Amino acid sequence: MMVLKSCRCCCGTMRLEKAAKIIGIVFTVLGVLSMVSSAIELHKLDVGSEQLLTQLGELYPHRDAERLLYHSRALLVARLCTTVLFTAICAALVVGVFRSSRPLVLAFVVLFGLYMLVSTVAIFYAFYDPSVVIDVNTIAELSENDRTMAKAIIYTSLAVILGVYGFFWYLLLVVYSYYKELAKRGPTVEHRQLF
Repeated sequence: MMVLKSCRCCCGTMRLEKAAKIIGIVFTVLGVLSMVSSAIELHKLDVGSEQLLTQLGELYPHRDAERLLYHSRALLVARLCTTVLFTAICAALVVGVFRSSRPLVLAFVVLFGLYMLVSTVAIFYAFYDPSVVIDVNTIAELSENDRTMAKAIIYTSLAVILGVYGFFWYLLLVVYSYYKELAKRGPTVEHRQLF
C-alpha cells in the first residue's frame, strides 16, 4: 500500500502526526454531532409514524408501508450504533496520536477502513435503492413535490457523498502512513504502559 511522507491539503503541507491529530479530533466531533442527529431522526420517526405511514402508502402503493417504516427505523438504529462505534474509534485515534501508541492508531486504521469499505459499498448500493442512505422521511418529503426532481436530488446527493468518501479514503491513507511512521520508530514507553 502507498505510504505518504506528509499530508497535503488546501492549507499546505503538514507532518503526519499533526494531520492525524486533526483528523482524530475533527472526526470525534463529527461523530458526536452525527449521534445527536441520528437520535433526533429516530425520535421524529417514532412520533410521526402514523402520518408517515399514510404518506408512504400513497407514494408506494405496490409496497408495504409498515415494512418500509420498519426498515427505515432499523436503518436509523444501525446508523446510531455505527456512529457510536465510529466516535469511539476516533477517540482512540486521538489518544493513540497523543501517546504515540501504535495499537490504538492501528485499531483506527483497521476499524475505520472496514467502516469506509462497508459505507462505500452502501453508497454504491444506494444508487439502486436510495432508502439505504436517505431515510424514508426525506424521500417522502421530496417525493411530494415531484418524483423526477426527487430522484435527481437523491442521485446528485449520492454522487456528492461518494466524492466526500473519496476524500475520507485519503484521510485514512494519511493515518495509515502515520502508523507506518510510528512502526519505524519502534516501541515507546507510552506503548508499553498502555498495553
